[in-house]
Amino acid sequence: YIYCLSKLVFYESNINQSLYSLYFHNAKNSLRSPSPIARTKGVAVLAVLAKSNFREILPLLPLIKILTNDYVWELRAQIIILCSNIMVHMNEAERDFMEEIGEEAKVAEKEGSKPEIQLDKSEISQKEDDPEKSGIVMEALSAQPKDIEGQERFKDEIVQLFEIVNSTFNINSPKPTQKIGLIYLAKVLNYYYDYTEKYLDILLKIPDSIRSSVLDVNPLAGTEEEVYVSGAFSEKYRN
Repeated sequence: YIYCLSKLVFYESNINQSLYSLYFHNAKNSLRSPSPIARTKGVAVLAVLAKSNFREILPLLPLIKILTNDYVWELRAQIIILCSNIMVHMNEAERDFMEEIGEEAKVAEKEGSKPEIQLDKSEISQKEDDPEKSGIVMEALSAQPKDIEGQERFKDEIVQLFEIVNSTFNINSPKPTQKIGLIYLAKVLNYYYDYTEKYLDILLKIPDSIRSSVLDVNPLAGTEEEVYVSGAFSEKYRN
């Protein structure tokens, strides 16, 4: 069942709350399945859901971290994709929110009043409930009192995400996992510059054949995706 959902979720053009709950509930339950295929497909579903609303997935990070000890290369690869999607959409939501705050400040300045960037708890809650505005901006929150709920927890979640990534993506990871990690984590470097050194260390140590395909920005038509390891349930990944 979760395998079917992992295919169908890619065809959803608009994931509303009802659909999100359906996919999320089944994906969450599959993470504890004795089947490695079910665990892998559950993480794959969560990776797609993270693009709509990543905040619902954040409480699952401790469980995801346990799965990093799994021996299945594709499960580890899907965990990397999940973490990448969360971090990218987290930062995009923060950027959009900061732009909104900037526009409000410009209007206030134009009207001759001193702009105030201040959010009460009700407004924070409202933003968190909106999938497009979820992930409250750290810069905006830093201007708030230190006891605002969620500020310290948000920082901890970023630490957890990188702990998960470092456990699954390293020089000892399976070659297919390394290749997928290099492809999907490249966009994370735009937001977390400190991670560049670790990323480059792996990129420079992998075999030339993998590195050349990762760095190929103009692949031949029809080779953009491939199955890294043949199997009845293996997915295709961007090359």
